Amino acid sequence: MCGHFTQIYTWQEVFDFYNLTGTPRNLQPNYNVAPTQTANVILSEGGLLEMVDMR
Repeated sequence: MCGHFTQIYTWQEVFDFYNLTGTPRNLQPNYNVAPTQTANVILSEGGLLEMVDMR
């Protein structure tokens, strides 16, 4: 079970907190994200913050 985490924030909460660029996403709460699942990650490119999918 090592490496599991939760994702509970909505797109609007994340957008407001990080002042993101990019298109809105339909973030759904997930209380058991496994290391093999795709997760939303905040990435900084050229000073702009954007949410990308990573695994």
